[in-house]
Amino acid sequence: MPQRRTLPLPGSDGAVLLTLDDITRGQVMTGISALDGPVIVGTRSLREGDVVRFTTGGTEYSLKLVKLTNLLIGDDRATFRISPASAEPGTATLEEKRIETLIESLRQLDGATFIRNDTESTVDEAIAHITRKWHWQKDQIHTAEDFIEVAASKSSASGKLYLIRLPDGTETTSAEWLHKELEKAAEPSEEP
Repeated sequence: MPQRRTLPLPGSDGAVLLTLDDITRGQVMTGISALDGPVIVGTRSLREGDVVRFTTGGTEYSLKLVKLTNLLIGDDRATFRISPASAEPGTATLEEKRIETLIESLRQLDGATFIRNDTESTVDEAIAHITRKWHWQKDQIHTAEDFIEVAASKSSASGKLYLIRLPDGTETTSAEWLHKELEKAAEPSEEP
């Protein structure tokens, strides 16, 4: 697909549209929407190998960015592969779901402050940052523990630990807090 275009996804009878922005620096901004307007997947940056999962018509699909081609003259192009999510190796893995659960647990920290390189940020800013790190370093992150160690525990630039200041004023490292959340998620739930 050429850059700066919106085209229907094959097999969707024109009902699902893929939008590409400029292909630059090894990435492309991509979004998926329905023909009648609703956004299915909000705009996000993709690199080769990244997979986006989405559901339409009751079926879950995965869209994988296979290759980016930069041309000296003419439109740059992106090559994608779309398939039912269950057919895409490595998608919707248990570990990916565990990582998403950790990210969701962070969203529940109303009133908490994140401290990264001595700078305070909100929960949403911290989630955006560690999610970007997760996607940038997917080749190093295969488990939820990898996610904590590689993306969510310390600054890649300075090596300083990320801290979480809870609403009651107590501070803990993000790694310690996330490991506790991972343990909680692994405990069997007690249902009557």
